[in-house]
Amino acid sequence: MRRTFRWSVLGVALLVATPGLAGCGFGGIVGRKCTPEADAVMRRLEASPVLQLIPPDTTAHEPYSKRPCDDDDNLGSVSRQLTSTLKDRELLTYFREEFPKQGWGLRQELPGLSREPDGLRTGEPHQCYENPAEPNVTLEIFLGLGDNPDTDLFVAFHFNGGTYSCANTTSPAQTR
Repeated sequence: MRRTFRWSVLGVALLVATPGLAGCGFGGIVGRKCTPEADAVMRRLEASPVLQLIPPDTTAHEPYSKRPCDDDDNLGSVSRQLTSTLKDRELLTYFREEFPKQGWGLRQELPGLSREPDGLRTGEPHQCYENPAEPNVTLEIFLGLGDNPDTDLFVAFHFNGGTYSCANTTSPAQTR
């Protein structure tokens, strides 16, 4: 008796399995759905006056945006690179004073001001802010992550179309 392979069975199995794989690095095959809600959040953040807050002696580059559905980690961002002659403490003090005036409260701050490679835990912001008027969005400051680590910094909103907070921005404690 000869058995035949049923392509329809394979097709159904792939349809059932691939949606779960989209979050595991197979998003290019399956694709992510861009939502009108995430697009609306991105447009609102692009228009935010927070991106216009520029410390003295600082140059602002053009803002950059990426939708969650276009990112491998499903994390949307609206960011702006700044170049400044101010010292790190002066920059962080500026944002600590100005962001609350726009409704953003400081939720986390890295202890110390060391930068890559001497101590910054890669990918973690130096400061992270939240705003009750923008649930599931963070406002983060990253020092020294640009082409000129002595003066470059980034101001970045992050969101993922779901639950997101400053708690999502830190690495779990490392054990040895």
